[in-house]
Amino acid sequence: MTRRRENGLRVWLREATLEDSERVWRWRNDAETRRGSFDERDIPFDEHREWFEATIQRRDRRMYVVLAGGAEAGVVRLDFEGSRAIVSINIAPEWRGKGIGKAALGALAERAFAGLGLGQLVARVKAALRRRSGAFAEEGAKRLRALDLVIDEDRFEVRRDGKAVVLTPTEFKLLAALAGSPGRVFTRDQLLERVWGDSHYDPHLVDVHVQNVRKKLGDDPADARYLETVRGIGYRFKVE
Repeated sequence: MTRRRENGLRVWLREATLEDSERVWRWRNDAETRRGSFDERDIPFDEHREWFEATIQRRDRRMYVVLAGGAEAGVVRLDFEGSRAIVSINIAPEWRGKGIGKAALGALAERAFAGLGLGQLVARVKAALRRRSGAFAEEGAKRLRALDLVIDEDRFEVRRDGKAVVLTPTEFKLLAALAGSPGRVFTRDQLLERVWGDSHYDPHLVDVHVQNVRKKLGDDPADARYLETVRGIGYRFKVE
């Protein structure tokens, strides 16, 4: 079990059970939570319980209760899409502003990559909430997590193990294109079309930029951790 410490409290996750249905319902109908949700309705308990029972039985979804110092402090959910998962998180009102969400997401990432074999986590946040919180700069914000990389597609920022990696705009687009579809093999022409907007450029332009990205990520092409060469075809973002 992965445990993290935040503000002197141990934070960890446990799998949600049917007994958690009512507390998750209360957290879900909190006024601030509803304002930040895509569905802002006050959900009736019977409707919620039916959804909750189905959720904990689904094979393409995992739900965990966040524990802070042994107390239930929120809930996180993973919705699987192939080798990646969409992340949802809701921290209980009385635990907000204490860094619990950050610690919970860290524990979730470790569980997702090591325990579930996922290659990428994606967080999607309602635009109105982004504007209030300042967490994202613009509407349509998208943050990818792939292995130990965090790629913020709106801020054009990349972090590896929490440390910033400085890329040119073209290098960033190239990395985001590959990491956005982990395991998929892209030809050089496909990458030219996606990143440069025109497949008529010299294909070796892709090779040069891949080489630059690898250097900045400390990625050895002979034993690639991120950008893998598929001989005779092109490149792919490696899935471990």
